[in-house]
Amino acid sequence: MHFVGIAALLGGLGALAIREARRETNGRGIPPAARSARSAPATTASATAARPSVVVTVRTSEVEDLRAGFRATQRREPTPAELGDLVEGFVSEEILYREGLARGLDRDDRVVRRRIIDRMTELARPRVADHEPTEAELASWFSRYRHRFVRPATVSIEQIFFDPRRHPDARAAAARALAAIHRGGAPAGQKAGQKAGSVPASGQLGDATLLPRALADSTALELSHLFGSDFAAQAMAAPIGEWQGPVSSSHGAHLVRVLARHPERMPTFAEAERYVRADWLTVERRGTRAAAESLLPHYRIQLPPELSPDLAAASGGPRPLLGRP
Repeated sequence: MHFVGIAALLGGLGALAIREARRETNGRGIPPAARSARSAPATTASATAARPSVVVTVRTSEVEDLRAGFRATQRREPTPAELGDLVEGFVSEEILYREGLARGLDRDDRVVRRRIIDRMTELARPRVADHEPTEAELASWFSRYRHRFVRPATVSIEQIFFDPRRHPDARAAAARALAAIHRGGAPAGQKAGQKAGSVPASGQLGDATLLPRALADSTALELSHLFGSDFAAQAMAAPIGEWQGPVSSSHGAHLVRVLARHPERMPTFAEAERYVRADWLTVERRGTRAAAESLLPHYRIQLPPELSPDLAAASGGPRPLLGRP
């Protein structure tokens, strides 16, 4: 039957007289036969044809949703033919959606996976955190997840930039400037009487750039974002107080001097409290962990044997999802 005819029938009777397929499929919209195919996804037309047919129910509420969507965009009611197009599109998508699930296509799609997790979180989480965490809750959170609040190693640096668009060989230009600094003489352009080894004013050594001349307490990640990973690695390892170079970056060549270095350290709870609070609010209000824990009695978690000791040593408290009741 053409879908225009279906639409006319829907308009007259208000619903299709078809049994609820979702009840037959335990509310999941996937028949048992199709679900079994997920372990060995069908890839041929013959495999698809071998499965029993599945009833696709178009419910009255779904038709009304289609009508409402049409009204919202067109500012009028759809004609029977237009409603037929809408229903036809809905049925096409439903068939393809169910077939995709039956073949397990959702398992390898991170966007689909994220959406399903979000929906399941809404259904399963026991509650949404609607209160500010107490200091005791935050202290417990800090104890359990201390690794999230480690202060990474940082360096404070100065850098002089040599633009490859202005030099035939930017690294060679940087090397000449470095050699002059090490000799104690002023490189070309440095003011007379300026202390040897000091950084000249902007524009007197190196090339003009929007890159910062100095950075304080920067992590390797921050330096990588600005200059690239090779630059960051050399800057993090350079000795304090000495000009080094040439150091290549994603922009060109540089001379680099480390002014200070601070090693990685674990902050006190007082230092980290505002970050702990932000982390607690993010996790609790998202609800994914609490939702998963509410479903945990139906699941058994098995971890690789070689991984279990590491997780046990790193855990700061009970973590049921990792098999540590």
